[in-house]
Amino acid sequence: MGFEDVPRQQPPIPKQLSNYPSLLTQVDSSHPAKVFQDDPRRLTTAVGTISPEDRRVLVTETISTIVQFRAVDYGMESCELVIRLPEASSVDVLNPAQAFPLSLYRLNSSLPLDIRTLSFSTLPQRMAKLGDVPFAYGSSTTWSKTLRCQREEVLTFELSCSPLAVESECALVWWQDRENPQPGTVHSPKQMIYGLKWTTALFMIQHSTL
Repeated sequence: MGFEDVPRQQPPIPKQLSNYPSLLTQVDSSHPAKVFQDDPRRLTTAVGTISPEDRRVLVTETISTIVQFRAVDYGMESCELVIRLPEASSVDVLNPAQAFPLSLYRLNSSLPLDIRTLSFSTLPQRMAKLGDVPFAYGSSTTWSKTLRCQREEVLTFELSCSPLAVESECALVWWQDRENPQPGTVHSPKQMIYGLKWTTALFMIQHSTL
């Protein structure tokens, strides 16, 4: 479309934008045909149905989270995938010995997945492991991986428990909001008991390449 011929300021001004997942759902290896609900916080009220934009990230020994992003804007073709796990607000009730890695994989799909039919049995194959994300109660982690991406390209990932994790210890869930993609609320199994809150998120930052 001739974007490369548009005059640009020299030297270029670095730009970035936050990109929220276009798809965020789960699959379960112990129930291969199960399709998770697309709108898990839908409410029926006196004035009608309300569908919050909150979406869940859930990882257990059998459940993994599938996430897709659509790269937007010409000249923003450096895509940084970010997982942010800040420190707990109170660590005195947490056992610092409990720790496990999460694994992130790139999946072989460059087209939008159909959330109405997506299950473990229909999940695209893993192309490559991008890395392990350490998680330890009471410790903060910011993990990132930068990938090349093209305008309008769909990028598909799977977040799961690492094979290195002790199965009984690997369980994590949080909710994040499309309108404010970076902060969220995360709970570990022990935090569910004590009601502690963390701020965390899974999102992508696109950086300018022109």
